[in-house]
Amino acid sequence: MPQDERLDLKSRAVCPACNTSYRCSANGIGRQMECKKCGNTFVLEATSSCPGCDAAMNPTAIVCVNCGWNRNTDVSLGTVIVEADRKPGLVMPDFSIGRIPITVWIPAIVVLIHLGKHVGMFFPALVGLTRNLATARIEILLGACIWIFVRPPVLLFILVGLARGARLAWQWAVIGSGLGAVVLTGLIVSNQYLSAQEKMDYEGLLWGALECWLMIILLWTRSARHHFNLVCPECGSRFVKAVDFMFQSAKCRRCRQVF
Repeated sequence: MPQDERLDLKSRAVCPACNTSYRCSANGIGRQMECKKCGNTFVLEATSSCPGCDAAMNPTAIVCVNCGWNRNTDVSLGTVIVEADRKPGLVMPDFSIGRIPITVWIPAIVVLIHLGKHVGMFFPALVGLTRNLATARIEILLGACIWIFVRPPVLLFILVGLARGARLAWQWAVIGSGLGAVVLTGLIVSNQYLSAQEKMDYEGLLWGALECWLMIILLWTRSARHHFNLVCPECGSRFVKAVDFMFQSAKCRRCRQVF
C-alpha cells in the first residue's frame, strides 16, 4: 500500500445518511466516497473523536450521539437517541377522517346527537314553558330557560369548534364533560341510598356518566390535543394552559414556551 494511502487511526469520516464511521488517511480528506452500508456518495470530511466513548464526532458538534458527552460541560448525558425529521410533540393520529382524528370525531358526534335532541324538543319545551310560566317555581323556570336558550348555542359552538380545532371549544368541552361526569357519578352513588319512590333513572345516569368520561378521555389523548395545537412544539409536553380568555395562545407548564 502506498505511503499516502495508509490509514491514520486518528482521522475518521462519517456518512451523513446512516452515520457509519470510516477511517481514512489525511490525503483522503476532500475526496468523494461511496458508503458501503447505504450506498450514499459523500465527501470525506475529517471528524474528531468523542472523549467519552472515542466514537467519531463532527468537529462542530457539541453532544455525542453515541454516549451523550457534552463538550461544553465535559459531562455525559447518557445515550442520545436521534430520529430523523422528528419534532418534539408532533405525533400524528393513528386514524383520521378528513384531517380530523377519530378521537375528535367521536366527541363531535356525541355533541351533534345532543344538539339534535334540543332542536327536536325546542318548540314543545317552549310551549310548556309559556303555559306554566305563572305557576312554576323559579328554579324550574330558570332550569328550563337554560335548557332551551343557553345549552343549544353552547353545543353548536363546541361542535363547530371541535371541527375547526378551536382551543376554546376544546376547553369548554373538557370542562363541561368533567362537571357532568362528577355530578352524574355522584348521583349514581347517592341513588343507591334512596328509597324506591325517590330513585332516579339508574340506566340514564349510568350512560350519561360513561358518555362524559369517554369525552374527557378522548379529548385528552395526544392525537386530539395535536388537532387543537395543544402540544408544546419545544418540549412536546401536553400540559399547557390558556394565556388569554379566548385561548388564542397557550403556555407550556414545563418549559414556559408560549405558542
